[in-house]
Amino acid sequence: MRAAMLTTSVLVLTAYAVTITVGSPDTSGPMPLDPCGDPIHYQGLVLTEEIGVSVEIHSLSFMVSYVGGSTTKENATFYMALTELDELTNTFSNNYTPGTRIEVAHLDTLDLSGAIGEWVTIEFDTPFGYPGSQNLLIEMVAVGYGCYSEVYNWDSNANRSLYYYDVSSPTGWFSEFVPYMMLEGDLCLTPGTFGMIKVEIGNRGY
Repeated sequence: MRAAMLTTSVLVLTAYAVTITVGSPDTSGPMPLDPCGDPIHYQGLVLTEEIGVSVEIHSLSFMVSYVGGSTTKENATFYMALTELDELTNTFSNNYTPGTRIEVAHLDTLDLSGAIGEWVTIEFDTPFGYPGSQNLLIEMVAVGYGCYSEVYNWDSNANRSLYYYDVSSPTGWFSEFVPYMMLEGDLCLTPGTFGMIKVEIGNRGY
């Protein structure tokens, strides 16, 4: 009779809610919206060290800094993607790794009517899995008019925002200002202790 002992380690993954803020509320600025109320195509770059963890992102928030006469933007679609770039090029389609860009939310009406200092949250229809490596690209295409409100921005001292007032244009204008933003989602962690399953296999007869 021969007996073999097989010990299998089972890694137990637990989801934890996480909130990540990027930047600081330094100045009132137009990114990612146009203060003149025109349609706008916007991309913003978040560096991996500003996120720091792998996370499934469920929402994106901006902090209201100015409430204008019109507070809504019609027909706004949000995307997220991964990129190896530390600064954006002036061509929208060159700023993300092919195959990583997904639509995360579409809003018939984006409402920025909150009080100054309040977060306005875009809840995602499709969560975005950020792996904790590469930089994160946030993109908004708003084909509707309206919305003269602004959100807080901060100066990144690099070309980390790209925008243009014609959503059909393949290229845009640079800005060093990036929206102060909040990302919320679930963080996957490995607990300090995990289950151990011991399976004893008896092999009899020889």
